[in-house]
Amino acid sequence: LQTLIVSNNELTHIPSELGNLADNFKEFDASNNALNGTIPSDLGNLKDCKIMLSGNGLIDYPAPLDLCYYFTDFDLKNVSKWCPPERSILKQFYESTKGGDWANNTN
Repeated sequence: LQTLIVSNNELTHIPSELGNLADNFKEFDASNNALNGTIPSDLGNLKDCKIMLSGNGLIDYPAPLDLCYYFTDFDLKNVSKWCPPERSILKQFYESTKGGDWANNTN
């Protein structure tokens, strides 16, 4: 499976298991549905995938960090309520101060 287009189908949620389709998955379009709740962070596993979720007014925001900063084809990437710019500043600070090293420090 490389493409899953389920737009305009009155869907109410995205199963987190969708993130397990990372191998060869290229496009996921769930735009214009009745999605509600949060966007599963497991969608971040679909690194080379085009993800389209516009037209779903009841999804909780913000979107998972991976979708906002590591995906070039996330259709809500430039919408500030989904990907607030201040999160970018915090992410840059975390990376510039080697925050991952802090989390993995055993001292």
